[in-house]
Amino acid sequence: MILSGAYVTSDIAAEFGRLPPAFLPIGSEPLYVRQVAFARERTSIILLTIPADFQMTRSDETRLEDLRVRIVRSPVSLSLATATQFILEALDVRGSLVLLHGDTLVDIGSETLDDVVVVDETDDFYPWADVVNSAKPEQGLSLETSYGDGARSRLVASGLFSFTNSSAFRDALNACPDFISAVDSYGRRVPLRAVKAQRWYDFGSLSRMMRSRREILVSRAFNTLTCDGVSVVKTSRQKDKITAEIAWYEQLPSSMRAFTPHFLGVVRENLPDEFEIGYRLEYLYQPTLAELFVFGRLPRYVWRQIIAKCLEFIEACRQIRPEADEAFSERRELFDSLVKKKSRRRIEDFLATRNIALSNRITLNGVRTPRLEDVLDDLISMIPSTSSETYSLMHGDLFFGNMFYDFRAKRVRVVDPRGHIDTGKPTLWGDWRYDLAKLAHSVHGQYDHILLGSTKFREFGPMEYEFSRSDRDDLKALSEDFGALTMGGLSCLGPEIRAIEGLLFLSMLPMHAEAPLRQNKFFSNGLLIHRELTS
Repeated sequence: MILSGAYVTSDIAAEFGRLPPAFLPIGSEPLYVRQVAFARERTSIILLTIPADFQMTRSDETRLEDLRVRIVRSPVSLSLATATQFILEALDVRGSLVLLHGDTLVDIGSETLDDVVVVDETDDFYPWADVVNSAKPEQGLSLETSYGDGARSRLVASGLFSFTNSSAFRDALNACPDFISAVDSYGRRVPLRAVKAQRWYDFGSLSRMMRSRREILVSRAFNTLTCDGVSVVKTSRQKDKITAEIAWYEQLPSSMRAFTPHFLGVVRENLPDEFEIGYRLEYLYQPTLAELFVFGRLPRYVWRQIIAKCLEFIEACRQIRPEADEAFSERRELFDSLVKKKSRRRIEDFLATRNIALSNRITLNGVRTPRLEDVLDDLISMIPSTSSETYSLMHGDLFFGNMFYDFRAKRVRVVDPRGHIDTGKPTLWGDWRYDLAKLAHSVHGQYDHILLGSTKFREFGPMEYEFSRSDRDDLKALSEDFGALTMGGLSCLGPEIRAIEGLLFLSMLPMHAEAPLRQNKFFSNGLLIHRELTS
C-alpha cells in the first residue's frame, strides 16, 4: 500500500500545486510510476491511497489502470494512523503487508520485506522517526519521532515498513496515538529488524524533494547528459550542434545571462569516445515548465505570472538586434531556411516513410484536408518574411521542456538554445516570432502533453485519423489567457504565430521516427491548426 492520502506540504504546493505526494513529477513521469515499479517486484497486489477529493486526470487514471493499481480514496481530515487503520479495516486486509509512504522512494536491493523498517542515515534537522536497536536482540527495534540531538547524524525510518501480521499492526494502530507509535508497539509484539536503504529519495519537503530529484538525475545514465550534483555536462554526436550552443552561451549579452544557468565552460576531457566536445552548465533545482504544465496543479493566476515571465524573456530578446549592415542578407536566409525550406524538406522526408504523396489528402476527424502541398503553402503564405523589426536575438527552441521557473526570483531560465540556422554557422540571431510560436506550441498546441501521451488519437487507416487536444479546463483557460496577450503588436495566438506553430508540428516529424504514434499526433495537430486557421 502506497500511502498518499494527504496533500503535499504548503512549500511544495506553492511550486507544484496541490497534489498527493505520489503524483509529484520526476522528469517525464509521476513519482508513483517508480514506486509501483519497486512494489511490482515484490507483490501482485498494489493499493494507492489518494485524498477523497482529489480529481485525477484522465491520463493518470489510464496509467494507473495499465499499472494494475487499485485506487483507495482516504478521508482528508484523518491522521496517517487513523487513515491507514480505516483502509485496512474497510478492505479487511490480512496476511503480510508492506506500507510505503507516498513521499518516499527507496532502493533496498534484494532484501526481503519480512517485519522490516527500512532506515538510512541523515544529518537533516527534521522530525523523523529515530530508530534504535534494543539492548536485547530479541526485542528488535524501538522508534521515536524527534529532531535528534543536533550533534550527530541519525538513523531514521525512511518510510518503508513491512509487517508479516497485518492484524497485529491494525490492533497497534487502534491502540496508539500516531503511526510511528503503532510501528513501535507492533515491534514489541513481533520483533522488527532494520534494513539499510541503498538509496533513499525523500519528497516530504521542498528542499528534500529538490535534492532527491537531483540525486535521481545523478544516478541515471544518459547518452548526452551527465550530472555530478553541482553541474550538468551536455554532449552530442552532432558536433556542429554542440558548437553552435556553446557559441550562443559564450556570445550572449551580459544583460541576458540572468535568464540562463551559469555557463561553466567547454568540456573536451573525460568524455565518452563517441563525443568530441561538450559544455558544462550550472545545475538548476527548479522544475521545468513541462513538468509543471503536465503534472502540476498550479492555479490559473500563477500560470498567468509564469507566461508573463516567458514573454519577458522574449521581449528582452526582441530588443537586442544585430548591426544594420549584417542584417538584410541574413534575414532572407533565415526565413528561407527556417520556414520555407526546412518545413518542406522535413514533411517530404516524413511522407516518404509513410508512402504518402504531397498530393494526397488526409481524413481528420471525419473531414478531408486539402492536398498536403496546399496545407504547406497555406501556412507558409500566412507568415510575412522576417523584417528588421522581427530580426533579433533568438533562443530557437523555446518550448516548456527547455524552460525552468524560479519562483523566488520570478524569472524563467532557459537551456538548449538552437544557436544556428544552417549547420556549421553559429549565430545569435533569428526571428523572435519563432520563439513566440515555440511557446505557443507548448501552451496552445500542448506539445508537452502529446509527448507524454495525454491527448486523444485514433488511426482508422494510413490516411484517416481522429485527434483532439486535451479538453482539461485549466489547459483551455491557459490557452485563452495566452491568446489575449500581445508581443510587438502581434497577438500571441495571431494567424502568423499559429501558422509557424502548425509548421513546427509538421517539420518535427522526422525527428520522432522512433515513435510512430507520436508522429501521428504531431501530424494531426499540424493539420488541425491549418483547419482552425482556414475555416
